[in-house]
Amino acid sequence: MKRAALLWMVILICSTAAFGQMIDQTSNFPVGIWTTFIAPVDDEIVWCSGGRYAGVGEQGWFGRTLDGGSTWSAATVPLSAKQLIANITAISAEVAWISAACNPTQGDNCVYKTSDGGQSWTRQSNGMANYNTWLNFVYFFDAHDGLAVFNQDSTGYSRHFYTRDGGETWTRVAPADDVPMLPGEYSLGGCGCVAGEALFWGAYCDSPPTTGRVFRTTDRGKSWSVIQTPYSSPGSIFLFIAFKDSMNGMVTSNDLNSYINSISITHNGGATWHAVKLPGAKFVGVTPIPGTEAGYMAAGDEGTAFTLDDGATWTQIDDMPTNWIFFASRTAGWTGVYLSQSIRKWQIGQPPAIGCYPLTGMDFGKLLAGQESEPYSLSITNYGQDPLVISEIIPPGAYFRLHDPFPLPRTLQSLETARIKISFMPAAGEVMRDSVVFVSNAPLTPQHAVQLTGEGIVIDRAESDRLYAVTAKSLYTLDTASGTATKITDMTLTKANSLLLYPGRQELLGVSTTTNKTEIHAISATDGKTILLHTIPVGPMRALAFRADTLYGASLSGDFYRINLATGEAILAGKAPGIKYYGLAVHPSTGELYASASGVTKDLIVKINSADGDTTLVGATGDNTLTPALAFSPTGVLYGFKGTATITIITIDLATGKGTTVGPTGVASMQGLAWSTKTVGVEQHTPAGEPVRTFALLQNYPNPFNAQTCVQVTAARPEQVEVMVYNLLGEPVAALHHGLLQAGKHKLIWTGTDEAGRQAPSGIYVIKMTATGFAASRKVLLLR
Repeated sequence: MKRAALLWMVILICSTAAFGQMIDQTSNFPVGIWTTFIAPVDDEIVWCSGGRYAGVGEQGWFGRTLDGGSTWSAATVPLSAKQLIANITAISAEVAWISAACNPTQGDNCVYKTSDGGQSWTRQSNGMANYNTWLNFVYFFDAHDGLAVFNQDSTGYSRHFYTRDGGETWTRVAPADDVPMLPGEYSLGGCGCVAGEALFWGAYCDSPPTTGRVFRTTDRGKSWSVIQTPYSSPGSIFLFIAFKDSMNGMVTSNDLNSYINSISITHNGGATWHAVKLPGAKFVGVTPIPGTEAGYMAAGDEGTAFTLDDGATWTQIDDMPTNWIFFASRTAGWTGVYLSQSIRKWQIGQPPAIGCYPLTGMDFGKLLAGQESEPYSLSITNYGQDPLVISEIIPPGAYFRLHDPFPLPRTLQSLETARIKISFMPAAGEVMRDSVVFVSNAPLTPQHAVQLTGEGIVIDRAESDRLYAVTAKSLYTLDTASGTATKITDMTLTKANSLLLYPGRQELLGVSTTTNKTEIHAISATDGKTILLHTIPVGPMRALAFRADTLYGASLSGDFYRINLATGEAILAGKAPGIKYYGLAVHPSTGELYASASGVTKDLIVKINSADGDTTLVGATGDNTLTPALAFSPTGVLYGFKGTATITIITIDLATGKGTTVGPTGVASMQGLAWSTKTVGVEQHTPAGEPVRTFALLQNYPNPFNAQTCVQVTAARPEQVEVMVYNLLGEPVAALHHGLLQAGKHKLIWTGTDEAGRQAPSGIYVIKMTATGFAASRKVLLLR
């Protein structure tokens, strides 16, 4: 029964189907019955089997279509309660067979045949004893010749049977014409392939190691041989076989956790193999595309892709989980959808048809304003049989850029793909939408638009000389005299575990940890928007701090690291056995590293040697409760949290570690603490390594405002720029900048006064920025 469960598990993993070239059809199976195997006879006549995944019962359903799937009929085979349909095979609209399998201990495996389109079924077991092993699949090449494959039995062979009279009698393959199986090898119905007169199935190993062997017959089941693939392995993997003919085929190796590991191809019947390029996503198995010299389709949990050049290049079709496709021809194939009554059909029509991947447009996610994303590929494929001619590409606007567009006009033959790359360049802190349009001779979509979306994020810097804190979701400032917390905003970060300051850039960084990684996010100090900057493959590491440009980290396992932010590499510098690190802070004058830790007591304060990670005990805060975060003030006073539910602010003696209470925050479960450095004036220019490429006027903050608001602008080059405030009548109120503006980011302050220094009344105002070839405006609300 274990092999039976594995068979259904393989089907389960591969199920659900695709969009794009997949057309939804209805099987007419009852609710809870889904399509397991499909047996196309031609482009119009198709049979399928259906079942329920959990155990036996209601496993005897089959379906049939005579019009290419426009309509499906559904009925049942009269199986016993302990049987289920392992697979179905058919040769015409009237004649089909199913393999009826059961728990090996019950020994009721057999074949059923219909000769009247499924109205009646006849049991065919003459020559098949009730073996206590699993019947994996049956296949018929024509009305007379067929074969059946069982699992390994006590004799060490798979029970191979063949028939030459349409299943009336079955003959077991003689040992001299068979191949003995190795210990632990079994067959699975979903791991086979038919190619003309040949049939192949890949051995599954019940326990490691995997043999990597494929069993093959070239005489319709009368004799068998074995092919060795490159995938003998100390682990347990599945082999999925895809032969186009007896000499040319692919094999994929995968397991139930990592799916596909690799793909190899042979052109000499498996005598030699060589690895080919993997599709862009994880796939379970591949299927040959009929009518193509080197075409295969890969399918799995992350979508469907095809190749027309033996795997040298792949075109992604969709990203929907899908079973392998059962092809009738190059232009028609079917797949079932797990836990659904749907069947989906692969259909290539006659007229040219344009299709794109990604299907629903390109979402570039979040990106810092003023930066440019990596170019991402968009594929354009002809899913018709006639040539597709792309005559024009209408590009998007300024925020999205096309890279090396192909020459026009471009003619694509059936299933041929052209590719173009697009990048995102946000100029402001907002969601930006646009499209790229392909004009072609496709009759249904002569102008095919691909939607482009991205969000620009502006990271507002921390205010000078402020103590910041975070809970899992929210950002606060703390009163260093009383400890009282004032909420600034909720953050878009899913969960913050710690907080630190990026020196020089005056940016707040939020830390999010899991058991095996640590993520660092930039946090906007005014509106709480966040963006992922770095992923460090070590976790959980919530104690992080900068000393100059070097980032140090300490984990709950007592490990101490130097971190290269350019690569994300964490270099282990040392380990403190029995220590869990919670907070890390750098003395602003001496550069010494102080950490809060749990060891013999929960309230330890230690100093860490940055060279080797050795620790020196300073002392304990005095109450044996955790100090989950630390931060130095610019003057060298060490602050910390106490507690986990009720949070209190303390100062910590650098000589003894003793804590002195400042006051309660009034907020529970604070996770991180960071003190912004003192600054003089406002940093005006872009940090090194982050060139500004556009002119932009970003939304002011705060908005609405009372005392003052900050307006951020960017300049791509030195330019004469004017930034003015107008009322709703269009009358000028105040000039924020007039003259040469250097390249970079700049912050301008409006205090709500006019040019004469008088307070402007409450109301809506318009801030307008103009430069050569550029103009932009933003609305601002002043509340007195």
